[in-house]
Amino acid sequence: MAKFEPKEITNWEHDNTVVAKRVVSVMSQNQMLIDEAGSGITYIGEGAKGLATSADGWSIKKIDESSNPITIKSAIGAWNDRTSLSYT
Repeated sequence: MAKFEPKEITNWEHDNTVVAKRVVSVMSQNQMLIDEAGSGITYIGEGAKGLATSADGWSIKKIDESSNPITIKSAIGAWNDRTSLSYT
């Protein structure tokens, strides 16, 4: 196994194209739900383990494959309200 210098490792954590730090959770404490709603719409929700689907706090992505190009928009709210949330 190659030995890497600290500067090299630090550089791997950063994505200079978006000026952000990449962090990956090995053991996520989140739950994920997927709803293939039909007509090319898919919802993907992520919330803390144990968070009720009726509770606010879900991070929800709406993927619209029927549009050209495909759009992915996000909202925060209750999973149960995913079809009526305002996505940006």
